[in-house]
Amino acid sequence: MKYLNYLVYVGSVVIRSGETVDIYELNEISDVNVLREWADHFRQNYCSDTLLDVLRAGFGLSRKDYLNTYKFPSDRLGFGPGTRSGDFAELLISDYLEFVHHFYVPKDRYEYKFNPNTSSQGTDVIGLKMHMGNSRQDDEMIVFEVKCQASAGKPENRLCDAITDSVKDPVRKGETLNAIRQRAIESNNTEKADLIMRFQNEVEDPYIMSYGVAAIFDSAVYREELVKACEVPITHPSGINSLIIIKKEKLMGLIHSLYEMAADC
Repeated sequence: MKYLNYLVYVGSVVIRSGETVDIYELNEISDVNVLREWADHFRQNYCSDTLLDVLRAGFGLSRKDYLNTYKFPSDRLGFGPGTRSGDFAELLISDYLEFVHHFYVPKDRYEYKFNPNTSSQGTDVIGLKMHMGNSRQDDEMIVFEVKCQASAGKPENRLCDAITDSVKDPVRKGETLNAIRQRAIESNNTEKADLIMRFQNEVEDPYIMSYGVAAIFDSAVYREELVKACEVPITHPSGINSLIIIKKEKLMGLIHSLYEMAADC
């Protein structure tokens, strides 16, 4: 994904418990072709273009109207804006893991939402990697907890929030893997179901397990002193191996623009 070329590493900070947080900035994307590619890719997480035409036929709606009514979180109603920013942040980290670090990242949770204005339950992002030809113990899973503050207002310590919620991920990952595999079986995707099954029994069939947290900020509400005050609790079952912050000026404007472009198909 070419838009990830605009994601630039700008430094790091060390939090109170000693872990290093990598900080990135998402620079302004002026190339409309890059934005178009991103928007088309973004839309597929909610509904494939082939299925889109089948689903909208029953309502007699245009593609745009169907997506905005039944698939995309609202830009103004209820929890819609917050869900938009949350989904965007999770999908950004998903793309980062997939296209930069070459993990397989299941993202069908967005397609199966009953209410587009609410967030999906379970682990935010799971990345899987199988090393063909090596020991199965070299296979990898990474689980990310992701938080976002995309709008102006009082600065919030979203990295600390992500760290706090990450403590629950060792339990939630099993629930999430079960849901992903069930959907794969129901859609007759045996290859995906088998891949997920490989990671469901860590005790008897071990692999490399790691945890990460990410916070996405509008640059106007990012505060380094709040980040430095975070600490990973000793009660975290496995510790946190990767901590990431991404900043973007006028972030909510970009999010709304991306959804608007994704619907214009």
